Amino acid sequence: MKRLLAFLLVVVMLLSVTGCRLTSFPFGSDSSDNMLGFIPNIESGVTELKIKGNFTNKPFFNGCYSSLNDKQKKLYEIFCVAAEKMTEGFISLGREYAEIENDIAISYNAFLYDRVEVFWMPSTYIIGQSGKDKLIAFEYSDDEMTSHYPVTKAERDDMRKQFEAKLDSILALSAKKENAYEKEKFFNDFICQNTKYDKAAEFSDTAYGCLMLGSALCEGYSKAFKLLCNSEKIKCELVVGKSRDIGHMWNAVKIENEYYYTDVTWNDNYEVPTYVYFNINEQEALKDRTFTPLVSEVSNEELPNMTIFNFQKFNCNADKNNYFVKNDLVLGMDYSDKAKAIIEEDFGNGKTSSSFVLGPQDLQEQFQRDDMGFIRIIQKKLKNITIESYVIERNVLTLIYN
Repeated sequence: MKRLLAFLLVVVMLLSVTGCRLTSFPFGSDSSDNMLGFIPNIESGVTELKIKGNFTNKPFFNGCYSSLNDKQKKLYEIFCVAAEKMTEGFISLGREYAEIENDIAISYNAFLYDRVEVFWMPSTYIIGQSGKDKLIAFEYSDDEMTSHYPVTKAERDDMRKQFEAKLDSILALSAKKENAYEKEKFFNDFICQNTKYDKAAEFSDTAYGCLMLGSALCEGYSKAFKLLCNSEKIKCELVVGKSRDIGHMWNAVKIENEYYYTDVTWNDNYEVPTYVYFNINEQEALKDRTFTPLVSEVSNEELPNMTIFNFQKFNCNADKNNYFVKNDLVLGMDYSDKAKAIIEEDFGNGKTSSSFVLGPQDLQEQFQRDDMGFIRIIQKKLKNITIESYVIERNVLTLIYN
């Protein structure tokens, strides 16, 4: 997904990223048949899992869990135990579910949203019944349908051990950062610098694929970002929607008691960091994406037709911790001296590019009318620094130089 726009070509390139294929959301008939089928009259081989532990003791990880009703929370807790044990065959869910398919879809999706460290759960499952008990199977096979964990338990244990060691090494670096904003930026930069967008990569929809294998879809980028932020006790959640009618995922992150949207996938859109989607508000987000409905807004009748939806509403109206606002990188109509000062400081710090927001609408229109002339005015101010190319995305201009 990284692209460089040559200055010599004099092409103004607006955002043209492709959307992401959301792969692990078990909702409705359009979700690649996540619920593979229903098997009645299961007579034997049913496991009843014992729920242990306090599922509310990880407030930075359990944002979706807190939005569930009591019945759905019980399912979520069963899924947590099943994931740890990698239970094979059918698992008892109890008897109190009139809309079992809907409750499972909501609870399992909440589990996948919250527990982003879990990389080994399948996106498919099978529902069954034994007497009045409702059942679910993640690992099951017969002549008509099959669902499997992607790895064995022994493989999972070894992979998880290595994954935890990798997380510890990243968190040892973030611990040196002064505050939540600096930690968040470090995680954004780390993921961008060490990940490539790859639809075909193994575990591409997981934090494991992003951080361990260096390849991910938007889902993997977003889950990795959430996992790292949550590990530093920074509130961060997954958000889903569409961009150009293609499914996409990004994050809502809480910095200094205010929520912002950050899209790490699209921050990794070029050969140089641009931070176009780092801590933006809702007004900015709505320029190129839509949000899927909240689960609380969807009726039981509509639910089977939904593929994905959100669990929480975030009020992202602040600008204070937007990258460009916080770092005073917004240009006004008298832009050349400020641009010169920023470039010279960045160049002195070893950087090869500088990014600014073209603030006023008149300034944006001026650039659109004569991009070469706009940049020549900045170039005349510079000594021993040559602007070689540029990237323009939304109202963010990135100049690349040597």
